[in-house]
Formats: sequence, C-alpha cells, structure tokens
Amino acid sequence: MYTIRTFRKEDFLAYQTWFTDPAIQRALGHVDEEWLAYVLADETGAEYVMLREDQLMGVAGVSFANEQNPFYVITNLAINPAYAGRGIGSLFLEKITARVPLEQHQYWATFVEIFNEPAQRFFTKNNWEQTLHEDGMIRYEKRL
Repeated sequence: MYTIRTFRKEDFLAYQTWFTDPAIQRALGHVDEEWLAYVLADETGAEYVMLREDQLMGVAGVSFANEQNPFYVITNLAINPAYAGRGIGSLFLEKITARVPLEQHQYWATFVEIFNEPAQRFFTKNNWEQTLHEDGMIRYEKRL
C-alpha cells in the first residue's frame, strides 16, 4: 500500500542518498540544506513523497496553478534507485495528478531538458503530449 504526503524535514537524509545514483544526478543535480529550506517554506507549490509503509519510494515537486499560469507543473520527479524500472514512477505520477482537483481550464505540464531522454520516454509512456520545444526544454502537457 502506497501513501502520498508532503515532504518533511526527516525525509531529507534518505532522499539525499539517492543522489549518489548517476541518473538522478544527471537529471536533477543535487539537493542540499538550501534546497530543503526552500521546499519546506515554499507556498507556491509543494514537494510530495510516496511511501510504502515507512520506505521512501518517490519524491516529486509540484508548482501550483495561478492567475498567470492555468497549469500545475511537475517540477521534479525521482524514484528510489533501488526500485527503478518497476512502474513506481508511473504510479506516483498518477497519484499526484489525481490528488489535485483541477478546474475546467486547468491542466498539468512539465518541462524536460532536451538531453533527458529517460524523462522524455517516461512522460510519453504516461500519455503526456509534447507541446513545445524551445531553449533546450521540451514541454509536455496532460489534460484530464
């Protein structure tokens, strides 16, 4: 059974260990105390975790829709490297997008760097539509 909740300070140490994985480093860079402080204080979005019992399985950031942007943005999504390739990322993405009730004009988006082919395959596999390509980024959208 998986549960979703917001990221807590006590999640940081376990999450930080994931960044020894070269694929996560390449896609997301690194996390540090400054990142943690920002995530815990941010009111324009939220960082979510997916847990199986007490095991941290996934972490994803969401930027909330606002007056300027009628879409929610998946800003980052990482799966515990020990469980990669088992469909957990797709399940997590499904649970996050189902968690936020969208108004009729709202939708989901994400921006993927052109070199991040695994993320491109991931969003395509999960039926997100590629809508824009500029400045080294590819935009994907999901309208529910």
